Amino acid sequence: VVLIAAALLVGWTTPLGEVSPALARLTAPLRRLRLPIDEWILAVGLAIRCLPLLVDETRTLVAVRRLRRRPEATRSRPSRRVVRSVAREAHDLLTTAVVVSLRRARDLADAIEARGGVGAPSPPVTGPRRRDAMLLVAMVIVVAVTLGL
Repeated sequence: VVLIAAALLVGWTTPLGEVSPALARLTAPLRRLRLPIDEWILAVGLAIRCLPLLVDETRTLVAVRRLRRRPEATRSRPSRRVVRSVAREAHDLLTTAVVVSLRRARDLADAIEARGGVGAPSPPVTGPRRRDAMLLVAMVIVVAVTLGL
């Protein structure tokens, strides 16, 4: 829950183009531990940039599923045949999603390689803004209320 809340906080307060530099700034203390922070930040940046592609592919797969759906007889309890058919359809959709994702990943890797590979992370963010300070105050209040202080 804390990890999801932190991700939502960073995503809400930071434009998507500045998430990688913001993560670079937030994880700067971990560099002292010699963790591969730059590689993690580049992976997160690529993942964020690929989200629209994933949403597009998901919409396409849902549309194909709607077109392929056969009307089933309404019963009070689904028969084994219906359950097996639904499981087979879910398996087919998942397989298709994995294949399409792998194809897109290969195309993205080829494009990155054609442009000279992965360079250094983006330049650092300028610094906290007024909105960040307001959010910090709100978080401190929520934590204080939660702890009963």
